Amino acid sequence: MATALAARTDLQDLSKVVVASISSTTWTLNDAMALVDGIEVMPILARYERGLTPLKEVEPDPARPGRWSAGLGDDLSLLLTKVSPGIGTEQADAWIKVMVLALGDLPGRISREAARMALHRPMRFANEIEAVIRQIAAGLMAQHSIACARLRQMAAEQDRRRRGATDDPGPITNAQIRHMPPAYRSLGVTLGHLTQEQVDAALAEDVENKS
Repeated sequence: MATALAARTDLQDLSKVVVASISSTTWTLNDAMALVDGIEVMPILARYERGLTPLKEVEPDPARPGRWSAGLGDDLSLLLTKVSPGIGTEQADAWIKVMVLALGDLPGRISREAARMALHRPMRFANEIEAVIRQIAAGLMAQHSIACARLRQMAAEQDRRRRGATDDPGPITNAQIRHMPPAYRSLGVTLGHLTQEQVDAALAEDVENKS
């Protein structure tokens, strides 16, 4: 399923599908590994973790706000209008700039999501806004931490399976079977690593080679 998905989507779309799965309350490693069959997990993990970089590191220059800072400013403007509808434009602009800087320790995606969710929280004064945003952001960060841990677990499992496949010596050859002591061949059959048909075929081949 995942291979077909990869054929028609790019990494960003795949990230959304995988991230949606790792956020599920019914997540299991086996189901997750089936979803990413044929898809590299590490690039998705790297992309996800980059999205959790603090805003002040992604957009360090307040004089040149990037898309996250500008978007957060718009979200904060709505919140300020809700609690202080009569505030003047100059005062509002100054407050928004200060708040964008104050929330710079949070990832842009987190602060924006928290600000949008805060719009539905009851508040009376502008000085309550930051605390409400941070409270919501703490819950969001916890969810993202779990998601990152799951992605790292998936990446580790993918690497383990890849190394296991590399270390696989492949099927036992007739020559290897013939060189085994008889007791080893019998043990192999008993444990299911060999079949009696394999042993008989290997020994018969040896007889044919000598005749």
